[in-house]
Amino acid sequence: MARFARGWIRTVFINAPPTMEGVETVYRDKSTGDEVSDLCELLRRVVAMDPDVADFQLPSAGVGKIFNRKYHLLFDSESSAEEIIANVQAFPGRYCDPRLAEFNKTRGEEGQMAVGDRYHISISGPWDGPVETIAIDERSFTFITLDGHLEAGFIRFSANPVKDTIEFRIESWAASAGPMVWFTYSGLKITEKMQTKMWRHYCLKIAAVTGKNVIGPLHISTICLGEASKLGMCGE
Repeated sequence: MARFARGWIRTVFINAPPTMEGVETVYRDKSTGDEVSDLCELLRRVVAMDPDVADFQLPSAGVGKIFNRKYHLLFDSESSAEEIIANVQAFPGRYCDPRLAEFNKTRGEEGQMAVGDRYHISISGPWDGPVETIAIDERSFTFITLDGHLEAGFIRFSANPVKDTIEFRIESWAASAGPMVWFTYSGLKITEKMQTKMWRHYCLKIAAVTGKNVIGPLHISTICLGEASKLGMCGE
């Protein structure tokens, strides 16, 4: 409980990087229509990998509803989308506020990222976030959650050119890993607020370090995809 209390206090008082405090945040729960098909593609990828998945936490193992969450913003940058995501792949923890979360690599070479690499994300609160890299390309990488993570599902980081700007996006498809996480996330909303602060800070730090001017607000959306225990949406 003491760790949870410290995490909540930090969540209340820690906001964006100082140079990004003025960036507006817009909450808009609008579906693009691709959320379910993207989740099904990730599930099929895991099956095709045929790895030792004993400690993978798939959404079907979660509690409550599966949510798709997106955090994205546009900014000017002299770096290309490929250069930005390559830097994030090499040093994913650089853009976290260490008071909210810290990345520690537990498998794989430092300074680069490959499929199969693992990270332990120490999160401010009673739960941590171990993950494994399951997909990489020039503009994105995707983690799957492992046993001990507060969620069951996937999270993808991507950078893409949009006209003369860069869009950086964090997108997740996940359910709560257990009843207590579900209660604090969907009931009390405390864990949801912690998560929002952490990834909002991450997006804004990316813009502050690799970009120049932020174009418009940071957009955050949450879409419910149905009950985790009834994951028949992929036709499996």
